[in-house]
Amino acid sequence: MDFASTEEQKEIFGIVFEFANDALQLHGGCGYLADYGVEKLVRDLRVHQILEGSNEIMHLCVSR
Repeated sequence: MDFASTEEQKEIFGIVFEFANDALQLHGGCGYLADYGVEKLVRDLRVHQILEGSNEIMHLCVSR
């Protein structure tokens, strides 16, 4: 794996997931409804984070 892309990917996913999670919190209970699209964004980001590897695994890749 390329060092820069792994570190950048880890950082970007963290920022985007935090943003999406904040949006979900701002919408309150309605954020979980499919009508608003926020739940899909959070769900898709979380699945993508899992498929790409946990933060701990990505940290190990970067440290090598």
